[in-house]
Amino acid sequence: MLSGSWFTGERGKFGALRGLGVDAEWIEAALADPHDHQDPVAEARRVLKKKFGPSEPSEWRERQKRYAFLLRRGFEPEVIAEALGVWD
Repeated sequence: MLSGSWFTGERGKFGALRGLGVDAEWIEAALADPHDHQDPVAEARRVLKKKFGPSEPSEWRERQKRYAFLLRRGFEPEVIAEALGVWD
């Protein structure tokens, strides 16, 4: 119902939901990013742990795999490097 190429961006989502009669306060709460104030390195580590478990990558190939995984999810290269312990 809310899919399609016309439905992009927060403004489009907001307008579409308002058009369906959803209260503006509810829409704003739903569209708010719950990770706005979190430490990006801690968030990257949380995502890694969820996907790969608690073990640290021991081989270079495994580090590359995890780096690419986080990069595809929008993390900055500096954040990824710190999350993987490259700067340790």
